[in-house]
Amino acid sequence: MKYLIFVIFCLQIATVQAQWRVISVSPASKCWAMDSKTQKKKILKKGDVISPTTNIVFQDLKGYVHIYRKGVAPFMLSPSKAKSTRGSELMALASELVVPKVSRLSVRGEEEALEVVETLLSFKMWLTGTPADASTALIKGVRPVAFFGKKARLYVAKKAFPEAGNFYLVYLRQGQKVVYSLPKEVDKEKITLSFDQTILPPAKSLANSKSALFFLPKEKGAKPVKVAWFRPLIIENIKGERREDLKEIIHALEDAYGQAYKTKAFARYKRKLASNRDDLIIRQQVAQDANRAIFEGIYAYLASVYEASPDRNSLKKWLKTNFPKLFLPNKKE
Repeated sequence: MKYLIFVIFCLQIATVQAQWRVISVSPASKCWAMDSKTQKKKILKKGDVISPTTNIVFQDLKGYVHIYRKGVAPFMLSPSKAKSTRGSELMALASELVVPKVSRLSVRGEEEALEVVETLLSFKMWLTGTPADASTALIKGVRPVAFFGKKARLYVAKKAFPEAGNFYLVYLRQGQKVVYSLPKEVDKEKITLSFDQTILPPAKSLANSKSALFFLPKEKGAKPVKVAWFRPLIIENIKGERREDLKEIIHALEDAYGQAYKTKAFARYKRKLASNRDDLIIRQQVAQDANRAIFEGIYAYLASVYEASPDRNSLKKWLKTNFPKLFLPNKKE
């Protein structure tokens, strides 16, 4: 009898662990959970619980669902792998829709709080919202870049533009070309360009493919040169339900990359590295890896919510202000 009770208890635990809880659902596109037997659909909402075998139906390609299972980093279900139904909807098993986490290239040692792009190519990639693990800038279209806070700042190494004069944001407004000179600060190593919401055109105008960042070489009579297409989006603050969802995401990430993760990672590092390597150094590296993973998880979540590539510098600053207890991969202010 005791053995039977134990088996039932273990089965109950396994069942609970196999369940996925919905953290957030795309606001602009409906998503449903479909019963495989009755074919009845139920609109998914925050707090719902599903299993890996649940049929997920998306209204269109814009849909997504953020999921959390205890002890595992939050992940996203998206319709990219779903198959079209008889109508215009897209459907697949939840387990088939899990988007694998794309990690940035590993950085040895501590990561600088301020990330300065070092080359013209990396600056193009930053402006076009190209994923960090890509090798070339976006070719088709331009992904918006989301800046968090009241002002947007771009940091680029001086060596990328040794002969650059002024920089301009050029776009169309009501069919007319607008040329705005961006404020510029220069120090020994970098160029800082800044602007705020007041200089940006309406979203529809900025979404036009003619929006671009130019620079003017210092040579007399030289013509402005296009750096890249550019669609900045300034988000002064994350409020309401999105902020609550973000809190839950952060909690899930801290749980996934907590002490259990660090213990396993330490053992893995210890096996790979020389036995005489200082344990303290290994633990510091493991802690830094965990902090970086948490930040990348937050980055990925906000990228899907805003359909834009978050600006890493402003996001770090915003998180430090709004979640001061959160350990970020920062070395200096």
